[in-house]
Amino acid sequence: MRSSGVDDAFVSLETLLCGREQVTSRAAPTEDIPPPAMPIGEAARELGLLRLAARDAYDRAARALLQSLAGEVLGRELKLAPPDIDALTKRALDVFATYEPLALIVSADDARRIGSPIPIRIDPSMGVGDFSVEVRTGAFESLLAFRRDEVIARAIAAA
Repeated sequence: MRSSGVDDAFVSLETLLCGREQVTSRAAPTEDIPPPAMPIGEAARELGLLRLAARDAYDRAARALLQSLAGEVLGRELKLAPPDIDALTKRALDVFATYEPLALIVSADDARRIGSPIPIRIDPSMGVGDFSVEVRTGAFESLLAFRRDEVIARAIAAA
């Protein structure tokens, strides 16, 4: 290979202008640069997966926080005033009238606050605000926790 007449060493512009005697080599640095741990495409893919996982974790945490806050607010409200179980059961009886309601099943605390045209049965496993409408073919339950979760789910979907 022919030489172009240019030396492999060069003088920096700073040396030429300032008169310093520093000469650097064009050759690659002698210290070893380690190769990348993984190819760039794979690293970009891993970074994308990491971002998706972080977003998913954020969404789960936000949903859990919203549910926790809603539960606390609802609990505080229910301490101030219990749910209007009479209005809720009347509305349910209207909705399920075609199924021939046979009985309302409620908690002992709610039984005295309901005026119902059909028999009322007490279920000790029911909580305040929970009720079930027994019909000829089965029963329709309306649990307070389920109604709360439905409202929260709609709020999350709208956000």
